[in-house]
Amino acid sequence: MLKDLFTVVVGPVVVGVIIELIKRWLDALDDD
Repeated sequence: MLKDLFTVVVGPVVVGVIIELIKRWLDALDDD
């Protein structure tokens, strides 16, 4: 139960962070 709650709360946050990192990485590539 607690693990499921953890997944529901942390999952979207992790995905958001990954997307943000990818955006920054792509922006860095575009700067070259």
